[in-house]
Amino acid sequence: MLETVEVLPGDRHTLRRAVALEATLMSARWDEPRVHRVLDLSPDGIGLAAGTRLPLEDRVAVSFTPPGWWVLDELTLFAEVRRATPRVGARPARLGLAFLDLPQGAREQLDLAVRGLPPPLPRYRKQLEQVWVDGLVTWEEDLGDRVNRFEVSEALWPIYDGMLEPRALGDLLA
Repeated sequence: MLETVEVLPGDRHTLRRAVALEATLMSARWDEPRVHRVLDLSPDGIGLAAGTRLPLEDRVAVSFTPPGWWVLDELTLFAEVRRATPRVGARPARLGLAFLDLPQGAREQLDLAVRGLPPPLPRYRKQLEQVWVDGLVTWEEDLGDRVNRFEVSEALWPIYDGMLEPRALGDLLA
């Protein structure tokens, strides 16, 4: 049977943290470096508010000082454009950059610098898709004052049966 399901975005390897920084972005497409507002940061990449979007897979250099690095020098890295989203209403256009040459020691220091910062608030709209489901499994949970019923695809049965153990990819309150 064909069922409507909500698709949750979550294709990141590490948790991005909300920060209030500035970064200088250098691209071969521009005559001079441009300063951008940093929206989120992780050891894998950086999210920027962008006045001008760049093509996907474009290589750039980004220079910024992570939070708490008052002793250390500015961090300058090569990065690749992985996301380029247009302006939507009051939200700015965004660039998502993946770091290409972050040394392991700097990665660990950057991870420590952003630890404890909250993740950015979700920006996505609910996305619904039609998917084929062979069968549904119904659960009932009796709480005394009310009964909760929910249905899931039988493909998720191993998760509820204890065969799979989901775990978080990153610490939310670290």
